[in-house]
Amino acid sequence: NLLSCSTTMEMGVDIGNLSGVAMNNAPPSPANFLQRVGRAGRRGETAAVSLTVCRHLPHDQAVFAEPDWPFRTPMHITPVKLDSARIVARHVRAVLLTRFLSRIVPDESITRLSCAWFFHAEDGALSTCDRLLGWLANEADDDETLELHLQRLVRETALHSVPFRTLLADSDEAFTSAQASYCAIRTGIVDQIDGLPKEDLETSPAWFALDRQRRRLDGEYLLGMLTNEQVLPAYGFPTGVVPLVTTTMRELNAIRRASEHAQRQRRAGTPETPEEQRGRIDARTRLMGFPSRDLPKAIREYAPGGNVVIERRTYFPGGVTLNWHLPPNATGDNLRDVQALRRAWRCKECGATGTDALDTPSRCPSCSRGQLERCRYLQPAGFAVDLRRDALMDAQPAVFVPVQAPWISSGTGPLSSIGRPPLVRFRHAMDGEVVHLSAGIHGHGHALCLRCGRAEPETAPRQGGLDGPPPAAMEGHRRLRGGRNSDWRDHTAGSLCEGNGNAWAIQRYLRLGGSSRTDVLEIRLYEPETGQLVAARTLMTTVAVALRKVATRALGVDERELGYQVADRVEDGRRGLAVLLYDTAAGGAGFCAELPPLLTRLLREAVAACACPKGCDRACHGCLLSNDTQHDLKHLDRSVLVSNEQQQPAILGPAFLEALQL
Repeated sequence: NLLSCSTTMEMGVDIGNLSGVAMNNAPPSPANFLQRVGRAGRRGETAAVSLTVCRHLPHDQAVFAEPDWPFRTPMHITPVKLDSARIVARHVRAVLLTRFLSRIVPDESITRLSCAWFFHAEDGALSTCDRLLGWLANEADDDETLELHLQRLVRETALHSVPFRTLLADSDEAFTSAQASYCAIRTGIVDQIDGLPKEDLETSPAWFALDRQRRRLDGEYLLGMLTNEQVLPAYGFPTGVVPLVTTTMRELNAIRRASEHAQRQRRAGTPETPEEQRGRIDARTRLMGFPSRDLPKAIREYAPGGNVVIERRTYFPGGVTLNWHLPPNATGDNLRDVQALRRAWRCKECGATGTDALDTPSRCPSCSRGQLERCRYLQPAGFAVDLRRDALMDAQPAVFVPVQAPWISSGTGPLSSIGRPPLVRFRHAMDGEVVHLSAGIHGHGHALCLRCGRAEPETAPRQGGLDGPPPAAMEGHRRLRGGRNSDWRDHTAGSLCEGNGNAWAIQRYLRLGGSSRTDVLEIRLYEPETGQLVAARTLMTTVAVALRKVATRALGVDERELGYQVADRVEDGRRGLAVLLYDTAAGGAGFCAELPPLLTRLLREAVAACACPKGCDRACHGCLLSNDTQHDLKHLDRSVLVSNEQQQPAILGPAFLEALQL
């Protein structure tokens, strides 16, 4: 017996009679490894075995060289943190939602509620969400028991002194925003259905695909949607995820035929054969959920021009699912406004970053000196395959989309100094911005049709500010997911997308991306002799990784809770580098906020962390190497921080660390 599964099996699932576990990569941490291998040998088997396939990557090869790594590496238990106002606010909303729902639905039904039941109402009636908002505005503030419960919840947290009515107003705003997001998407899908030709409507795969999308949205798990919108606490599960719509015309037709056949069998009273029943169940299972990724990963893994292997089938993403609150008769200007087209900018001197829906500033608003690097990007609501392009029934080699470091802003606040003269400057921003971008396979962005969502990677950059020829696949293209054709089988000019020939509909050189607010800590180091900003990338990358390692150890959290980056900075006309640490949780978790008072101690411990017990040449699992630092391996070298008789580095050396104590 063979069970093929995802990493969900790490979550303590107990299946008897498993005697072996095979993993197709080295797990990122010892906890992951032990959870996976622990699925085998749980029923008193005399033997259990685990097999790990190690790829040609630094992390995998390090595990291959030391197979006892997961048994010797200590694991840290994550404590409860009460210092983040955002996290506590989500728990407040959870209490308020529970209090309201307990008045109108049985307790056992709360976890099975759908989005349509909560957000949608017919014929002008009030939805359940509207009733919740009315309760928050008019009744909740008179509930003394509820006020007492919330006072206990926020006691000794970041919201300790916030008035009860302010907590209610914040919750009202969060639920209103979630309702607006759901209603905009649903209204757009319904408008798309209404815009289809009426002849043979229910036999068209385009109608079938949109109707399925509407029903999937209506049946979406309410608490999951509210978690994804950061209204309720996530409890460690990823938020901000986007789907890849994988249904094709062939699959939709097969599902429809199977459904019609099952209905005829039921009307005739003929029981289904085991093969028919299995086929129907398999078909329904494929529609239960689309594959999904959090946005920073999705803009690479689901990027148009690449491929995705799912259950031995290879799918080819053909574009994006647009924000469906687009009216069918929208004009070009309105079309651009509603599709989450944004502009990002980054100062080449101070590193300030920002996004805007309309335009970018002419000069850096932070330093008023630096030149700005600009780009346009689309924040996709999701990705989709071409309705007419079938998946290949075998796995194909993966197409690699280059990783692009995010643009990170630490705000415009003043830099605090440590040492005399200052050897370290830092600043912390609770509302720092992290902008994730992907420029496609060739690094030049994408050509995107705002009418149907089809997108193709650009093959050549702009020359002299002029657009080059568009990708060949965009010339005379058909609608990505069908629709608007009286006969969907027609492959003539009548099936072409309306975006062909409209200059405003085909957007060129667009990146895919998204931005989020989180806690960011920026740290700059200075040469003791010259006072100039350190510019050595290997040194600063090593400092960033070592500092992240000791910081998470001091906070008692997993290293993946903090991201790191080394970014360019310019001071007094000289270019240098700065270390950026940021909370990876969307909205921030308050971890970076705790680091400034510990910074001197953490810098000292960062040097000690580079004293590898295994005596490696540059980096290994004993010091700097981990699953998410392996891509920076060429810039990791612990020897730049470890002092010995032959080497006394000026940066973070004994004299430097002593000066920080002043």
